[in-house]
Amino acid sequence: MRLSKDQLIKKGLRRRDITIPDTEGVVSIRELSTAEVRDYAARFKEADGSDDKQLDATIDLVIHGVVDEHGKQLFEPTDSADIMKSMSVATMAFIAKEISKLSGMSGDDEKKIG
Repeated sequence: MRLSKDQLIKKGLRRRDITIPDTEGVVSIRELSTAEVRDYAARFKEADGSDDKQLDATIDLVIHGVVDEHGKQLFEPTDSADIMKSMSVATMAFIAKEISKLSGMSGDDEKKIG
């Protein structure tokens, strides 16, 4: 079946559940929109090797990509400090890599995440 422009635009973003290693806990993630990937790539490029800025960009990736069971964003941008204080780097990197894979980001982008 050939999709029309409207059908393609309204297709929506894919979601899936992932199991967090060492917890057996499950979270839902969604693919990022083209605009979100563009913003993430710009922030990462802007970081220019700065670990703090790269970490901030990765936290934003997690904030935008983790969703509840209805597809609503689970975190708000104001949760960034709480994520930094409470979430391990390994967990954040795992979630970010899964979001980037689902979003079709290149292997080079994934290497930057973790």
